[in-house]
Amino acid sequence: MSMDITYRWVKIPCFGLTIALVTLLLVALPPAVSASANSGTWSFYPKNEAARKVGKLTGQYIGETKRHGTVTVKRPDGEVLKGEYNLENTWTKRWSASFSGNHGTSMECKYKGPYGSGTGTCSTSKGEIFDLRF
Repeated sequence: MSMDITYRWVKIPCFGLTIALVTLLLVALPPAVSASANSGTWSFYPKNEAARKVGKLTGQYIGETKRHGTVTVKRPDGEVLKGEYNLENTWTKRWSASFSGNHGTSMECKYKGPYGSGTGTCSTSKGEIFDLRF
């Protein structure tokens, strides 16, 4: 009988420890990011004469993870630029984005900010320079 009590006494704390560790891991690990919860709009404001001829652009982003996502930008002439953004440095919160369009235009962006917001500069293969804000 005493052996049975000892067995139960040892098993209960171990079970409690297992629950505590699982709970700690669930709280400490970041959750998977769903695309619907992490989406929004990027605004591209003209910075030079070539960009002013195009006007302000907007883009829609979808965060696939907290370090990567996709962006679609529509230009006034109907060209659609599609691309991806990536976190380059977690410490400095520096990001980059690269796009290519269905009419041959490409665009590169460098920006800084926490996940979900930021400011930076984008330049196109046509010589246009935009301030990026989101």
